[in-house]
Amino acid sequence: VLMLEDGARVGDVSNASSDHANALDPSSARRIEVVRGPGAILYGSNALGGVINVIRDEVPTASVHHPTGALTLSGRSVNSSLGGSGETRFNVAEHVPVRIELSGSTAGDLNTPVGTLQNTDLTTWTASGGTSWVDDWGHVGSAFRYYANRYGIPGGFVGGHEDGVTIDMQRTSTKVSALKRDSGPFESVSFTGGHTWYKHEELEPGDILGTQFKRQTVSGEVLARHGEAGVLTAGAVGARASWGSYGFGGSLSTPDSRRVTVAMFGYEEIDLDPLRVEAGLRFDWARVRPLREDLTADIGPVRQRDFTAVTGSVGALYSASPNVTLGMNVARAFRIPDVNELFSEGPHLAAYAFEVGNPDLESETGIGVDAFARWASDNVAVEVTVFRNDLSGYVFPRETGDTSRVRLPIYQHTGVDALLKGIETSVTLGLTDRVSVEGTTSWVEGSLSETGDPLPLMPPFQARFGASYETPVWFVDGDVRFAGEQTRLGPFETATDGYTTLSAAAGLRLTLAGRLHILTLSLENLTDAEYRNHLSRVKDIMPEAGRNLSLTYRVLF
Repeated sequence: VLMLEDGARVGDVSNASSDHANALDPSSARRIEVVRGPGAILYGSNALGGVINVIRDEVPTASVHHPTGALTLSGRSVNSSLGGSGETRFNVAEHVPVRIELSGSTAGDLNTPVGTLQNTDLTTWTASGGTSWVDDWGHVGSAFRYYANRYGIPGGFVGGHEDGVTIDMQRTSTKVSALKRDSGPFESVSFTGGHTWYKHEELEPGDILGTQFKRQTVSGEVLARHGEAGVLTAGAVGARASWGSYGFGGSLSTPDSRRVTVAMFGYEEIDLDPLRVEAGLRFDWARVRPLREDLTADIGPVRQRDFTAVTGSVGALYSASPNVTLGMNVARAFRIPDVNELFSEGPHLAAYAFEVGNPDLESETGIGVDAFARWASDNVAVEVTVFRNDLSGYVFPRETGDTSRVRLPIYQHTGVDALLKGIETSVTLGLTDRVSVEGTTSWVEGSLSETGDPLPLMPPFQARFGASYETPVWFVDGDVRFAGEQTRLGPFETATDGYTTLSAAAGLRLTLAGRLHILTLSLENLTDAEYRNHLSRVKDIMPEAGRNLSLTYRVLF
């Protein structure tokens, strides 16, 4: 899954370890876009599971006739959190809109049904501003964003500090954006460029630096979209280039490295009503270069690596009837190993692991197939999706069973062939104009292709069932969430029991003084059930959050 912010990569190190948070706050998003199928090729070669794009329109693309915006305040009882965010848009001149955003939140330690999970407090801050020149021909503008997050990682793991570890991350990003409409044979031609600086420090008690990650990224992308052209209904072609700098400090001996990537891609649609066909094709080249080569290193020869791949995706949608749609996607994905996966060597403090890279890792490639059937009428919608992903060189940190000199479990990055397959279902039923019920289920199984042994950290079967009553002024809803037991385990994993949790919510929507006010009250884990999430690193020492009451107030103007 590829995470984006206004179409650009976030530039953090969240993919390097489970203790690394994403360096973005979605609370101010105007919408969150999920892209599956051939359209994901426009964003990256590795998006076999799709793209999640948090869209804020930080660079304004349209003028506003009067100031608009939103103010949000929220609080949660389970960790005594308080937060707020504000965003506004206004014109400083006829063609010059401005967007300004400010948000912050703070929280204490998390309460569970059996006690407090110590050292799980957090504080986040976000500030951003953007402006542009907007005209009939398009726009050109820029934006700046600052994000800071300081949060705790609890102790209690083998090799971990008794009082836990604190992670302090900061990120700044600057972007420029331009779009020209009606440019020759294209409906639009756009350019997006940006610079991201990110620093991530893991601190022992007393704010002693244990592990440090630094990353800088400079990127640029050109995308040209066209409308109907011959048999083609719509499509796009583009190119992207980026340069990245990776730095490491503290107890890590991973060498500082540089990465250069170049990509070219295209996407086309053909509407053969009732059949629509989509196809995407992409070429990627990447070079990873350690600044300090060591051909005799204990982990293997640390040296420059080059990676190339052609990836593609083909999808088809068939309208079998006014109510029934059938679809299928076939994709080949490609991901180059991360610098940490190639060259890491040393203790990773917050992960409570001694991580060992593998300089000989090859690219991760995968063939993914998913098919779905959707039936929809005025008050009923049903969808069933099945998928199968065959992965070659699937990279993951495999626990060796050994410990380092400081009693940290040793994890060796390994590339193996793997198979992931699963099924997802959803049903929505409108009983009346105001009453609706819905249900979703998901199941996935991961295995090593050669032996059939389970992959570690696979989620159990999950289901959710909910009902809601909604009027133009107020609403109430409730849901039941279920997870099965997980006993299909990778090496050194522990099993988890199944569980059921209950939640409820109610809200008001009122227009006062010409402004829309929204008040929402939610109660999660109503019964204060003690349960453990199989994917959680803390499941062996504490259960998940206990009963939680949250209140959110939002005003739109």
